[in-house]
Amino acid sequence: MQCISKLSKIPNISTTQSKPPKAISDRGELGVVHVSLEGVDVSGLVHRLKAQLEKLKKEQAKLNLDNPQFLAKAPKALLESLQERNKTLLEKQAQVQKELLMLEG
Repeated sequence: MQCISKLSKIPNISTTQSKPPKAISDRGELGVVHVSLEGVDVSGLVHRLKAQLEKLKKEQAKLNLDNPQFLAKAPKALLESLQERNKTLLEKQAQVQKELLMLEG
């Protein structure tokens, strides 16, 4: 643990069996790393994530998939493409919401 602490220039590294409160996590090949956000100002990151979420929602609205007239007239290939894009946008929105939930507790 001392070697990792020295290489990473992080003075306080410890192991745990569970995620600490107010922490972010990342899963890698060798396991899961939790980084405590206790005492860290994350307001800038929260603001950026909220803006990103709004942008994703606006982009999704532009797909026009809630317009029955458009859906009735659009070519099948276009609809499939738009539905795939919608799926991708929903996945991104879920990821951003998950990150916001972790940061806002």
